[in-house]
Amino acid sequence: MGSSTITSRKSYCLNPMNTNIPKPSTVQKNYSTSYYLATILFPENIKLAVFSFYGFLREVDEIVDSTRNTRDSAKNLIEKYKNEWNAYIDGAPSTNQNIKAFAYYYTLYKVPREYTESFFESMIQDTFKSRYATYQELEDYMYGSATIVGYTMSLFIGHKEGALPFAKKLSEAMQLTNFLRDIKEDYELRDRIYIPQESLTKFGVTEEHFKRHIVDDNFKSMMKFEVARARRLYADAEEGIDLLDRHGRLAVRVASRFYEAILDAILDADYNVFTKRNRISNLRKVVILIKTIVWKKRK
Repeated sequence: MGSSTITSRKSYCLNPMNTNIPKPSTVQKNYSTSYYLATILFPENIKLAVFSFYGFLREVDEIVDSTRNTRDSAKNLIEKYKNEWNAYIDGAPSTNQNIKAFAYYYTLYKVPREYTESFFESMIQDTFKSRYATYQELEDYMYGSATIVGYTMSLFIGHKEGALPFAKKLSEAMQLTNFLRDIKEDYELRDRIYIPQESLTKFGVTEEHFKRHIVDDNFKSMMKFEVARARRLYADAEEGIDLLDRHGRLAVRVASRFYEAILDAILDADYNVFTKRNRISNLRKVVILIKTIVWKKRK
């Protein structure tokens, strides 16, 4: 991409009078209140980068998850989006507002192209792969669907050497939390099971459990095992938050604790993820926020 193109796009994205640039904060608030409440704690420059990134990710994710799309049509739409993104980065025009908004921060923070390539690979994989034999297989998928998000966020925030392995752990913990919370929705709407087949086999869980909403001792044992896996990742990631630049630590720590609290909600429901979607209340979020701020001041 030529320097003149980069300069013009920076001006385009930063011009507050330009009403054509989308407001990704609206997208983010509509889809993820937990993440939105955490990210508004960032300084303005980071917040704008994060919101633009989220808008970009969410638009592609919506293609994958929409029940209106067949697997083939979703794959074609993602590939079209990927091609438009890559063309825009290379200097071609685009009318997509989320692409334009994120492209500025992508350039500004020197996000490696491999990150967005891996993201698109995982999204395309969702159109043809719906079961994972091992945790390693799932982890490979999560690299593009979650880990590169943590890596990119670390670039936005700024970090010391050694931070990225911890960003990977936190990203995987959050992704696993989503998988556990959304078991019913993923299976019934999209025929996907993100619990590794090795875990199902280990605890005697079959697809009948998902079809018939069976929450027996086998299912609970499997859920307990997977919740513990996610909790270990949250715990391991904690020290890495202090490797981020100071102005970004609170927001990341709050996001981490919001998401880990979803595991508490699953436990409170006795691992029943079928009757209702396990969420944390707004009051609970306020309590977590206050406790995290107090903890930060005491540290």
